[in-house]
Amino acid sequence: MSANLPLDIRPVAPSELPVLRELAEDTFITAFGAANTPEDMASYVQANFSMEHFQKMYQQAGVMFFLAWLDDQAVAYLKLNTGDAQSEKDLEDALEIERIYVDAAYQGKGLGQSLLAFSVAHARQLRKKWIWLGVWDQNQGAIRFYERHGFRTFSQHDFFLGKDHQIDLLMKKKLA
Repeated sequence: MSANLPLDIRPVAPSELPVLRELAEDTFITAFGAANTPEDMASYVQANFSMEHFQKMYQQAGVMFFLAWLDDQAVAYLKLNTGDAQSEKDLEDALEIERIYVDAAYQGKGLGQSLLAFSVAHARQLRKKWIWLGVWDQNQGAIRFYERHGFRTFSQHDFFLGKDHQIDLLMKKKLA
């Protein structure tokens, strides 16, 4: 479990943006490449994983990126959003986990759970009443993971991967 791994979760420094961008692209392709067409994946990756795109997101108010390090290797990352940076605007006093990805070689070692706990603690530190996220309705493993941690589906929204129309379930958890 993660308790045995010396995971260091810290904000992404500007000089670490290339590391973040590469990890983000690699983990996204690994997670969803087999379930989508090469054309849709290529279109989405081209539009969403350029260095310019990451620089723009990094500078956006309300966006927070974190890298999780084991020794000197970035093995996972988070993108958290508050205020107008959230992809859904109707949730007041909320923090969005827009992205939570772990390198495939480190999955099953409790890192996802550590990142989720970090996100909840960060939301509480910001005095948010809710934490929420979107998860592909076909990703049953992730849905079960979030349900085990107290998240419940409250809505859905459209997501386009290339030309493919997909549905993300929106899940939230009330913070005590």
